[in-house]
Amino acid sequence: MFKKRVIQISIIVVAMFVGYILFVSNYHYSEGSRTGYLSKFANKGYVFKTYEGDIYLGGAAADNNSLINNQWSFSVPSNKDGVVDSLRKHEGNIVKLHYYQVIKNMPWQGDTEYFVYKSEFVRAQ
Repeated sequence: MFKKRVIQISIIVVAMFVGYILFVSNYHYSEGSRTGYLSKFANKGYVFKTYEGDIYLGGAAADNNSLINNQWSFSVPSNKDGVVDSLRKHEGNIVKLHYYQVIKNMPWQGDTEYFVYKSEFVRAQ
């Protein structure tokens, strides 16, 4: 009787933990867009291959001799709607990226909390 009860409680705890992980990794915390120079886009990862990229949003002068770098890193969850193909094609150009942010990313989703689901070509650099 005791062993059966421990197994039931363990199953409930594991189910609650899995439910929490799924909620946290899929809840859209924020949504928006950013425009900048697409400086890097690559497929990388040791176990989970994900698409990762950076756009340069522009810089601001910190003082007379230096510039603050303003890079924004993002992940692309899949090639749905041709996002990966579009980003590969427009690397080195100005693009507008539409994204959503999750509370916590899981290793199989990507390296960042920001996931691009749509990209638009703005102009050539």
